[in-house]
Amino acid sequence: MGLTQGRVTRRRFLRTASAALPSTLLVNCATDQPMYRLASFSADVTPPLGHGLLAGVIEPAREIVDPLLAHGVVLTGPESPIVIVGVDWCEIRNDAHERWRHVLATAAGTSPDRVVVSTLHQHDTPVMDLEAQRLLDAQGLGGLLCDPEFHERAVAGVADALRASLPGTCRLTARRSFPIPS
Repeated sequence: MGLTQGRVTRRRFLRTASAALPSTLLVNCATDQPMYRLASFSADVTPPLGHGLLAGVIEPAREIVDPLLAHGVVLTGPESPIVIVGVDWCEIRNDAHERWRHVLATAAGTSPDRVVVSTLHQHDTPVMDLEAQRLLDAQGLGGLLCDPEFHERAVAGVADALRASLPGTCRLTARRSFPIPS
């Protein structure tokens, strides 16, 4: 179903937009040109029930209507890999953002400056800021913003999915696309 048919949801938009991605990543396949490969990955990053949402501004999670996911791609070629990931969370701030970039860089065999982590900024999802949570913990407000243990499990799960995707890379050509996780 296209974007003009039925209700336009965030997931439908992302699925349709990501399907167009392969056509924008064409390379010259002549033998003297570098070969580029692409892997896609996806992992569940749904917080546990009771986890804070929107930095404690709205009620903690009471039910799971849709799972929250992290979708990404790894582009490999003659230089270090490039990782791009979008996370179904409101925000990933400060040292939490740096943690994502470091862990995913290690999983992909690249450096953190070649990793892009972005959130989709829904307002009924978590905000992750580990330093802010440490400051809140010191004031007796543990868990108000985020759960650092859940954060670490989520980052590790996405890194595992990234690593698992690497053996299945597809060569980028004018005739071949890569699988998009559903």
